[in-house]
Order: sequence, then C-alpha cells, then structure tokens
Amino acid sequence: MNQFNFNLFVYPGLFVITFIIYIFKRRKIILSTYMLMIYTITSLSSIYYYYNTSKDYSHLELAPYLYLFILMYIGMYPILKFDERNIAKINTNGVGSFLVFLSVFYSLFVWEGTLENFFLAIKSSSISLNQIYDSSTSMDSGLSYIGKKINYITKISNDIIPFLFFYYLTQNNKNKYVIIGLGVGLFSSILNGYANAERVILVRQFLNMSVYYLLFKKYLSAKTNNYIKISSILFLSIFIIALALITTSRFGNLNSDSTISSWITLYTGEGPLRFNTEMWNLTDFTYGKFSFETFRDALGLETYSTYQLKLSSLESKTGLMLNVFYTYIGDWFVDFGPYGTILLSLFVYLVFSKLTKMRDGEIKIYNIFLIGVFMKIFMFGFTYYTFQVRFEQVILLTSLLFYFTLRILHVASSKNKYIQNAYTSNN
Repeated sequence: MNQFNFNLFVYPGLFVITFIIYIFKRRKIILSTYMLMIYTITSLSSIYYYYNTSKDYSHLELAPYLYLFILMYIGMYPILKFDERNIAKINTNGVGSFLVFLSVFYSLFVWEGTLENFFLAIKSSSISLNQIYDSSTSMDSGLSYIGKKINYITKISNDIIPFLFFYYLTQNNKNKYVIIGLGVGLFSSILNGYANAERVILVRQFLNMSVYYLLFKKYLSAKTNNYIKISSILFLSIFIIALALITTSRFGNLNSDSTISSWITLYTGEGPLRFNTEMWNLTDFTYGKFSFETFRDALGLETYSTYQLKLSSLESKTGLMLNVFYTYIGDWFVDFGPYGTILLSLFVYLVFSKLTKMRDGEIKIYNIFLIGVFMKIFMFGFTYYTFQVRFEQVILLTSLLFYFTLRILHVASSKNKYIQNAYTSNN
C-alpha cells in the first residue's frame, strides 16, 4: 500500500472546489456541471486506487498535478461559461429538411446490422468475454457481408446518430417509427461493444448520448422528457448488466489481491496518477505518432500499419507503457511535450469559444453537433484522448464531413434568401 502523500489530494481537491463553485452558480446539472461532476468523481477515485493498488505511486509531485488541472481547466473553460439553457433559438436554416431526411434514412438503415449485432451478443456469453477481449480477432467477423457494411457505416456515424435522435425528438411532427429506428441505431453500438467485450464503447456511447440530451433538453417537450426518463431506466439497466458481465468475466483473470472496486478505479483513477509519476518525466516525444496518425498520414509522414507495431515502437522509444491511461493531456504530452500540450489546450479553448458563442441567444445547429463531437475529449478524457484510436479518427473525419455539409447547406440557403430579398426589393 502507498504511504500518505499530501500531493495526492491536490488534483481531486481542485476539481471538488471547482465543482462546488459551479454547482452553486448554475444550481442544476447542465453540460458544464455534468462534465465537472464526472471529473470530480473520477479524480476522487484516484485516491481510492492509490491506497488499494500494489503499484508504487508514492512519489507524487505537486507540479504535474497543477499542470494537469490548469490545462484541463483552460480547455474546459468555454464549456464552463456556456449554459445551454440560455439558447433562445437553434438556427436550422437550410438544413432542417436534410436532417429530417437523414433521420428517416438511418431509422430504416440500421435494423439489419443491429439484429446481427444482437445475435452476435447472444453468442458472446459472459464466460467467454474475457477470451474475446484477449484475442486479436473481432467478433465482427461473424457478421454477414451486408451486416459488416451496415455495422461499419453505423460505427462511423457514432456521433451523427445520437445527434439526429435528439434533434428529431425536438420536432413537432414526429413519427414514432423513426424514433424507434434511431433508438435501435443507438442500441447497435452497445450490442457490438458487448459482443467484443469492449466496455469503453458502452461507457462512451452513454456519455455521448447524455451530452446531446443536455444540449437539446430545453427544446424537448415535457412529455418527451418523461419518456426519456422512463426509457433511461431500461437503457441504464441493460447498460449496467452488460458492463457487469464484461467486468465479471474479465475480473476472473485478476490475482487474489485485486477487488472489483480496485479494478474499476484503475480505469477511472489511474490516469492522473500515471501522468504524475511517469509521463511528467518524459523527455523523448513521439511527435504525433501516438495520437495523430491520420494527420501524419495526410502530411505523408511515417505511421504504423498496426496498433501493436505502434505500441512496440513507441514504448521502446519512450520507455513507457502506452496501453494504459494518462488522461487526454497525457496522450498529448507523449506526442508534443509540455509546451506543445499547452498550445493544443489553447487551441481547444479557441475552438470551443467559437462553437459556444451565441448572438442574441442564437446558435447554429451545426455548432451544436460539433460541440457534442469535441465534448468527447473531455467526457472520456479522464482516461485517454478518445481520438487517439485510429478508428475514432475515422469517426471524427466522418463527423467533420457531416459538419461542413451542414454548414455549406446553411450558407447556401442564406445566400439564396439574400438574393431573393434583393431581387424582390428591386422590383
């Protein structure tokens, strides 16, 4: 067991204080306080993990914790200033009909893939989940040719489907079958995550959905909100059962000194501890090879053909285990060092400042979408940088393509209206 170290309480203490300040300021759980609540809970879990792990974390220092908190706070600050309850109007000019069309399309498209994922999940009994996770073979190989294609498109639309689901719920003329279809699309990712024994997918899907719910909550009717609350009970029940089955199966491989709670807090609390004791002392950086492979590909720079090859090469270079958690700041740190990470945090601050900016209470619908996309950096950032995984970078590129499509449609619509108004005034 690690010995008492005052520095252990600095990082959690700063988040506890920040959360208390903002919860008293906002009075309710909104996007900003929800984000802070997650970081407060996970940072406190690092205390429990510290005292219940055999790994030596006793040499914690003050400077890395202050660095970590300050950079996180800088990136989060635009969200902390943002209050979605102050949105007076969501501007959907030029894109409203397109979004409804896409909602209908996805509601029909996802069924076949979801059914195959359902049967795949049934095959993956809780006894075999540990073997599935440890093996290099994805259970997706059990899908049919069509099922694989639909599943792939559903996966790369991981940001788009929850966005469409909650957007469609704000419409006055809703079709229940479209709502059910989009709900099935949301459930598909959970089934696939369970079938492949990947808890991260389950947790990330839950957090992603909750962000879009909070962003659209004001525009949902009281009746719809009640339905969501009731449905959430069912969803959470399934989510918790799936999470428990995966955890229990994989827990069977742990040594006798481990407990379920220490296993869970390893995921929620080891990030800041490892950043402090290991990442902070790094001097040989990877310059984007770890977290920004797609960007390096676009520039024609060296990348790796497989994840295992990347780990082997970069772990040899840095002397660190890189298949563990260092927080999202830690993943940037291994690529660009202390100063590059500061610049990245400032860039995220500028992006969120732009996205959350409202004029007379109005915000563009495509900005709402992108807020949800980039919120994944924070919502899962207590573990790692979510876009570090190459497939997540594919999802990000798909989301950016969708964002720019909405933006182009909006701008084109605005120009058409301007031309029409000018023509009318001249005649």
